[in-house]
Amino acid sequence: MPWELPSPVLDPVSLPPPGVDDIPIERVFPEMEGDELTPLVFGAGALGNSYNSTSTLNSDVPLRAVRAAFRAGVNAIDTAPHYHPSEIVLGPIFEALTPEFPRESYKLSTKVGRYGMEWDYSPSRIRESVARSLKRLRTSYLDIVYLHDIEFVASPVGPSNAPGQPSIPLLDPSRAAGYGLAEGEGQAGKIWGEGDEKVLEAVRTLFELKKEGLVHAVGISGLPLPTLLRLSILILHTLRQPLDYLLSYCTHTLHSTPSPQPPTSSTTNFSLYAPHFTKRAKIPPTHLLLASPYSMGLLTPRGPPAWHPAPAGLRAAGRKAAEVARGLGTDLARVAGRFGMRPFEGGEAGTVKCVAGWSTEREVLEGLKAWTEANGAGKGDGARELEEERSVREVFVEEGWAGWVWGSGRQVGGEVLGG
Repeated sequence: MPWELPSPVLDPVSLPPPGVDDIPIERVFPEMEGDELTPLVFGAGALGNSYNSTSTLNSDVPLRAVRAAFRAGVNAIDTAPHYHPSEIVLGPIFEALTPEFPRESYKLSTKVGRYGMEWDYSPSRIRESVARSLKRLRTSYLDIVYLHDIEFVASPVGPSNAPGQPSIPLLDPSRAAGYGLAEGEGQAGKIWGEGDEKVLEAVRTLFELKKEGLVHAVGISGLPLPTLLRLSILILHTLRQPLDYLLSYCTHTLHSTPSPQPPTSSTTNFSLYAPHFTKRAKIPPTHLLLASPYSMGLLTPRGPPAWHPAPAGLRAAGRKAAEVARGLGTDLARVAGRFGMRPFEGGEAGTVKCVAGWSTEREVLEGLKAWTEANGAGKGDGARELEEERSVREVFVEEGWAGWVWGSGRQVGGEVLGG
């Protein structure tokens, strides 16, 4: 296919022999019922060349990471063609692990529509993409398929995709219409342009694949919350059925407290939007997924990768936050993971799932430890942990970056940001 990227030469995957380097894994999550995902989802974007070298991906490191997560009870894993060569890495791993973890024991999600810096939401490409993912992942069905990064295709409305505070249309309802989010029927079914038509056609195609049994559930993914909410409502009103899932990223993190909320508040950009996704777009609260509590590496001691879209000021605030965490006897990634994995205020809508990117067994164990601490199952001092989170969040308030999100996708006027 023309959008196919060169594949690395991956060594055949086999189970590593038991040895002293094996890490004991305790089960954290019980077996889930039906289609329910565990609170933590393995983010396999980390199994791509944006985060790891080909030599690492050729080794047994990815297999050990996936096996550790499955043994701990994690029952879902998320990938995408854009995370190349993640799907190619995962297929042989799933095959090798089949005796211990048969296909029905876990949920597998991938994405369609984005291939490198190319977006194609045409029905033919959607079908080709699903077929290619099935082949790469060595499976006969996909539990969830998302339209990837919809803000690069959907029609831009006002400042929805622009840098700034995405919570504005919810905190100030008088400005909601400027984002296409006014309550009532007036804007709920409005198609704002050709981009919206492409999104609707792509979702319609995924719903057809769902009827055919190749896909079990359909969702959309992206960064700008105003655009995700507007399109979720549009799909409900136009196609007469709600999305099954929604995936956002970097919107429920230590730097996501919308101004003027104090750093002691658990409110984040996503926690403000969650009730609207469930009430206005009819997406089940347990089908709202949040990816990257580490903000794609920004909230880690080593800092973000070179391609990260955060501006210099936000990167500097991240470095200062890492110093504050070190001064408290912890590290930024641990604080960030714990915060992103804790249910937020908002009742049922606070029970979202967290997609955490992992590459190694150690990272899996650290993520599981953060989850147990965040959800009251760990041995840590809850008051101390909350104070660590407050101190780190205070950095972003003081530096003027609290609640701020970088621009992503098509802008009014034709400019494209991020990617």
